[in-house]
Amino acid sequence: MSFSPGTTFVSTFVLPQDRIDPGERELRRVTEERAAARGAPWISFYTPEDIVAMVRAAGFDDVRHVSREELNDRYFSSRADGLRAPSGEQLIVATRQRMAG
Repeated sequence: MSFSPGTTFVSTFVLPQDRIDPGERELRRVTEERAAARGAPWISFYTPEDIVAMVRAAGFDDVRHVSREELNDRYFSSRADGLRAPSGEQLIVATRQRMAG
């Protein structure tokens, strides 16, 4: 498969349990159990390094992991209630800039 220049891929991905904040692990465990009980188990977990490598291997040459910290700075920094992005789900943004060569 080949993507045309300008194709953009945006996706969230889920970090492995040991890569999320300790304070979020119990909620994550319960969420995974409930999903599995409904027949939709979570089966894919990626580190930022793994997901970047996979997206590059798929043919995207401009790949950026958007960290939780960046999301918090951009979207949540002015919130007085302390709401922040969770650590367990992160974002990847990738664009195909060049033709395959």
